[in-house]
Amino acid sequence: AVREAAECLTRGGLLILPTDTVYGLAADPRVPGAEAGLYEAKRRPAEKPIPRLAYDARQVSGSGAALGGIGGRLAARYWPGPLTLVLDVPGGTCGFRVPDHGACLAVLRAVGTPLAVTSANLSGAPAARSAQDAVRQLGEQVELALDAGPAPGGVPSSVVRGKQRSDSVTIPVGTTLREAEMQLIQATLNHTRGEKETAANILGIASRTIYRKMKEPEEE
Repeated sequence: AVREAAECLTRGGLLILPTDTVYGLAADPRVPGAEAGLYEAKRRPAEKPIPRLAYDARQVSGSGAALGGIGGRLAARYWPGPLTLVLDVPGGTCGFRVPDHGACLAVLRAVGTPLAVTSANLSGAPAARSAQDAVRQLGEQVELALDAGPAPGGVPSSVVRGKQRSDSVTIPVGTTLREAEMQLIQATLNHTRGEKETAANILGIASRTIYRKMKEPEEE
């Protein structure tokens, strides 16, 4: 199945791919037209960039991304996992993540390059937590779906960007790792809203004290 999935991607096909968060729709950005097909299949606005999933940090750096400083330290601590880092690349920026999912990593290793991957749903629709959910939304647009059971995470990854956005957190130059962790916890809480226990664990950095605070009832 992994070999078939890799061959699908390298010839320009779209693949429904399991990850540790939600199911993704993947394309090989090296193939002319493949990433454009991804936009078309999702009906995704052209101004919204598509992040990359990579096998490991070395694959990220090998693609030309500048992985250093606080970004490098966060990657070392939280990859593989549900943390997307927006990094400088030639010509601009791009989001990168190393997923914590065996089947997904096997495909990434077989292809040998970071893949363009976005959630496997039509733009504006709920994220797909199973291959069946993804196929129902995108089935006619994709060549192959890799089914590995329900997605374990159920929510998209947290994002660290260079500029403040409603779904992101700014990590300024000079920020310590601990300060960055606290900002990421707060951003995850804001993003997941009522899902406190998911937020507490999504980055794997919830201490007992933080976890207790997040389980306390909110004031009306």
